[in-house]
Amino acid sequence: MDFSRSRTICLLKLQRETRKSCWKYRRLTLLGKITVIKSLVVSQLVYLLSPFRSNYRVLNEINDLLYTFLWNGKGDKIKRKVMINDFGDGGFKMIDISSLNKSLKTTWIKKYLDNNNKGKWKIFFDITLKKYGCQNFFSYNLNVKDILSTITTSDGFLKEILEIWAEVNFEPEIASKNHFLDQQLWHNSLLKIANKTIFFQNWFNKGITRVKHLMGSDNNFLSLSDFRCKYEIDPRPLSFYGLISAVKSIRIDSNFQDLQNANHEKELLTTRILQVKKATTLIYKKID
Repeated sequence: MDFSRSRTICLLKLQRETRKSCWKYRRLTLLGKITVIKSLVVSQLVYLLSPFRSNYRVLNEINDLLYTFLWNGKGDKIKRKVMINDFGDGGFKMIDISSLNKSLKTTWIKKYLDNNNKGKWKIFFDITLKKYGCQNFFSYNLNVKDILSTITTSDGFLKEILEIWAEVNFEPEIASKNHFLDQQLWHNSLLKIANKTIFFQNWFNKGITRVKHLMGSDNNFLSLSDFRCKYEIDPRPLSFYGLISAVKSIRIDSNFQDLQNANHEKELLTTRILQVKKATTLIYKKID
């Protein structure tokens, strides 16, 4: 079934559900109608939003249908940005269609990372991500801008998924000393040389992937000779010192001296989505 036909069928179902006369006679409160939307309507949206590239005109159509149901077709009485807020923030926890759409797209990432999932569709992800480490790519700390400049693919659906992942996964700040030492060296938007993210294939092949791999037992950076001896590779001095300089710069920018005694541990989002039963709920809350 193509997207156009699937969209039409889903929209018709939503229209029928939200226009049923039975809801009118039940005189539902605003919270009651939101409960109806969450319990009956969202299940229909999964089949429209999850497997297709986003069509923002359709998303707006869906949103308008839901709010027409909420306000009996008489126009919004409360701003939609307020409606989606939590109760504590003066909202009603109404579904945010944009966040729901993004959270549904990320379920493909969970399936891709799950080694028990043997779906042949993973080949299409592998083709694009092979030179970036396949599953390892999702542990990189890339923002949306750098995702777009790093990944070259004609697959619009995969491109959108990667953009959404960058939006929810990117960490713009260093939270602690341990977080600093555990920073990814490769494809990290915080670590750049000549305003470009870094990736040295021969270093990666030797298991050199984190800032801590550049440190000696005295918590100082390895010298070039010590680095060569430890990892049995002969990097170009310009590459070695360029990377060390980039790492030192994020230590300074992060006010590292104030973090010396911090022990804040950061769990990778890739680990968390594999642990939870519903990744959509985790991602929805993170976007929201």
